[in-house]
Amino acid sequence: MRRGLRRACDVFAAGLARVMLQSFFREVVIAGEQNLPKDRPVLIVANHVNSLVDPMLLIGFLRLRPRVLAKSTLWSHPVVRPFLALVGALPVYRRGEAQVSQNAHTIASCARHLGEGGAIALFPEGMSHNRQGLQPLKSGAARIALAAAGDHPGLGLEIVPIGLRYEAKERFRSRVLLQIGPALECRDEVELQAVDRARAVRILTARLQAALAEVVDGPVQTSTVVPPRQRPFWSVPLALAGLLLDWLPFKIPGWISARITRTPDEAATNKLFLALMLFPAFWLAESLAAGLVAGWLAALGVAVLGPLGGLAALRVFARHGLVSARPGALRDPRRQPEP
Repeated sequence: MRRGLRRACDVFAAGLARVMLQSFFREVVIAGEQNLPKDRPVLIVANHVNSLVDPMLLIGFLRLRPRVLAKSTLWSHPVVRPFLALVGALPVYRRGEAQVSQNAHTIASCARHLGEGGAIALFPEGMSHNRQGLQPLKSGAARIALAAAGDHPGLGLEIVPIGLRYEAKERFRSRVLLQIGPALECRDEVELQAVDRARAVRILTARLQAALAEVVDGPVQTSTVVPPRQRPFWSVPLALAGLLLDWLPFKIPGWISARITRTPDEAATNKLFLALMLFPAFWLAESLAAGLVAGWLAALGVAVLGPLGGLAALRVFARHGLVSARPGALRDPRRQPEP
């Protein structure tokens, strides 16, 4: 029963993340998808430059269903906490926190999940940032990999580096690339940890640093654009209805985000989660208003037109270039579009 519920939550979370991100980004490009192992436990390591958007990309666009690691302070956020529960996230405690000793429990949980053939995703830079290039990695990824491989001989664990490269990470209708690199094994480090565990952790961390730097800053391999699902009802009349019903919840997240965002890596996350709250609230309020004025059929019609009209408006106006970010470069993540 519990596993069935977990699978259902994973499917729902992946679908929700995919819909949200395909609404925000004009294109989601995946390169090197053939490097994702099949039927093997996988530890995913990725760079971290766009707050909660980074794990949402991994959850929504990989064929795996990874458990993600997240900083412990996010569990105190009333909006983010339900999403963390939905995806089965595991907490990571930073130095200076009273519960930092609980990281040992998190590592053990990750090792157990990998031992069962699952997937774990984490961001070994340690925090989301706005600096150029990959930052020095923490040792957590190496310690998880060695713990899993040591506890489960013959596990066949593979570590997959993924570079998240944004055209303009804070801008609506920009593009993003997931560059998936070749998988690494850690057999030599597993043998070494029996003699010198600290050295094994350092060596594996250095290998992960090099592999992740290659997918973050290196050339892009053969890629696949993941297009939004097309529907036969995208039409100008429906788009105009969506514009009427959804203009305010579309604009308000940008207005609020501009006032509460402190660093560029928070902008997209703020916009997405504000939209996640505001759109359903507006659809409910508009439906109730229509019901009071014209009866339950009008309320039902507005309830249907709200989400469908909004999606139609997005497709129609994007097709005509009315909601697209200025083009930038995906191949060089350090190059940003002109302001």
